[in-house]
Amino acid sequence: LRLGHNRICDLVVPDGSLLLNTNLEVLHLQRNDIMDLPDGFTEYDPDAGDYCVDTMLSLQELRVDGNRLLAVPKSIGKLSTLRSLDLSCNRIQYLPVELGDLGGLQRLKLDRNPAMYADPRLSALESDPRGLVQ
Repeated sequence: LRLGHNRICDLVVPDGSLLLNTNLEVLHLQRNDIMDLPDGFTEYDPDAGDYCVDTMLSLQELRVDGNRLLAVPKSIGKLSTLRSLDLSCNRIQYLPVELGDLGGLQRLKLDRNPAMYADPRLSALESDPRGLVQ
């Protein structure tokens, strides 16, 4: 699903139907005006009035570069099939420890963000033993 360059500001959809695709493998949201990825942004739970990540378990590529994100949701760690994550060109100041749960991640772009604070438990990412941080 390629939604880049569309001036999208908010991922909240009243019925959640946009992001309820369990087979979605690619989601491009680059160069929009998104300020927030709600924690568990991928499935709308009408009872809780919120989203949870449990339906996008096939997602392999997520691009949210060129937005106005300040943080990465903790639920990102539940996307176990994610191979490529582009968070570059945002305003991200904090990386959650759950980012380290993405064992299959092969590419992580973080450039052009302000000085970031990463949870100390992410020290393996700092040394980048798999060569995935770009």
